[in-house]
Amino acid sequence: MIEIKNEIYIDEDVLIFQAMRSSGPGGQHVNKVSSKIVLICPIEKIAGLSETQQDLIKQKLKSYLFGEEIRVTSQKHRSQYSNRLDAIEKLKTLLQKALKEKKPRYKTKIPRAAKEKRLKKKNIRSEIKKGRTFKVNTDE
Repeated sequence: MIEIKNEIYIDEDVLIFQAMRSSGPGGQHVNKVSSKIVLICPIEKIAGLSETQQDLIKQKLKSYLFGEEIRVTSQKHRSQYSNRLDAIEKLKTLLQKALKEKKPRYKTKIPRAAKEKRLKKKNIRSEIKKGRTFKVNTDE
């Protein structure tokens, strides 16, 4: 059992692991060993998920979805077993992030002192600009 959140878990028998050859450098060893792991987890097999949570996962994990399955790959390590554990951990963190609820954002008011300070600066700037005008003497 892999616990994602309280009362949400995945039975390990549901997970499908596929091993394949890893890409990247590694010499001759890479050409003969299948150490990369692709973890496939059907969304409907995750126990404890409500319909809204399933929709949330489908919305937030679009790039990991293939049909109704979440696919996670791992080729960080040289051993298949380590990549298997890493893929499980990746899936767990992805699901936890997807199911995390956003805090509501509350509007804040601009403090009165800040408003007054801004208006005072505006008045000062206005006076400076008024002082730059050329005054023509029309008394003569």
